[in-house]
Amino acid sequence: MRNKVLLFILLLWGGLPLGALQTEQGIASWYGPGFHGRKTANGEIYNMYEMTAAHKTLPFGARVKVIDLETGRSVIVRINDRGPFVEGRVIDLSYAAARALGMEKKGTARVALKILQEDKDRGKSLQGVYIQAGSFTEKANAIRQMNKVWKITGYKPRLFVSENRYRLILGPWKERQEAEDVLTRMKRKGLDGIICHGTPDR
Repeated sequence: MRNKVLLFILLLWGGLPLGALQTEQGIASWYGPGFHGRKTANGEIYNMYEMTAAHKTLPFGARVKVIDLETGRSVIVRINDRGPFVEGRVIDLSYAAARALGMEKKGTARVALKILQEDKDRGKSLQGVYIQAGSFTEKANAIRQMNKVWKITGYKPRLFVSENRYRLILGPWKERQEAEDVLTRMKRKGLDGIICHGTPDR
C-alpha cells in the first residue's frame, strides 16, 4: 500500500496527466561490461555509458521514466534492447542509467516504470540512421568537437543534453550506407563515431 501511495505521488510530480501514462512495477537490474560494444536487439551497438535499457515488450525508441520506489530517484531511458529474461524483473538498465539511479552497486532495485508520451512530430523528424559523434561532460569540449565534425563532413551535429552529458548527433539518414560513408570520412581525419538506429535520446 505504501508503495502504491508513493507511486501515485511520483506520477503527479511527473507533470503529465495520469490518463496519458502507462505504468508497470517490478525489479530493475542492469547490464554492462560483458555486452558493451555488442549489437542490441534493434541493431544498435550497445554503449553502457548511454541512457538506454532493455524491456521484453515495449517498442524500440520508447522513452521510459524509471522510478526507484525506495528512494524516489528517477532516470529517463530509451528502449533499444530485449530483456531481462529473469522472472520478476521488468527492465534491464545500462550501467549509466543504473549509476544515475544509485543502484549499480547493489545490482537491483524495485521500480515503477512510467512510459512517456512522445512528441510525435519531433520524433518523426529524428527517426532513422544517425551517428553519435561524441559524448562529453564539458560543453566547451562538445562545441570544439562539433566544429571539427562540421568542417570535415559538411553536416552540423545536433547537440543533445542528457544527464549532464553533451552528445553530438549527425543525421538522420534513411539508409545506413549514407551514415557509413560519413563515418568513413570522419575516421580518415582521426574522428570516430557510433552508428545507431531509431531516435536519439533527448
